[in-house]
Amino acid sequence: MIISAFLRAACAEPKAARIAFAEVLGVGPTVEQHRLQWRARFVEFALVEVGRAIERGEAPQRDFGLSAIAFIGAVNELVMEWVVRGRQLPVDVVAAEAARLAYAALTAP
Repeated sequence: MIISAFLRAACAEPKAARIAFAEVLGVGPTVEQHRLQWRARFVEFALVEVGRAIERGEAPQRDFGLSAIAFIGAVNELVMEWVVRGRQLPVDVVAAEAARLAYAALTAP
């Protein structure tokens, strides 16, 4: 699953995950611009995948732009929770929760 693969890679080095998901916020305008550019890329990727799910009849036809942004925020918060808890949760548990959220968003009318 792509969510699990992403989170395993993002959380492979806990210090890097902390910097990328928690400490990056508020660093400065240049870093914020970079973060927003990457967020836009992830949204674009998500919308392409959602389009494929719509074509297969797995998701309703609707605008998923805000859902994609909300999902990115949810994943960021899940990783921050993983960092804050001292990595007590297995990354696969975090990935499974993210997958449940994605499924719920995809199937909502």
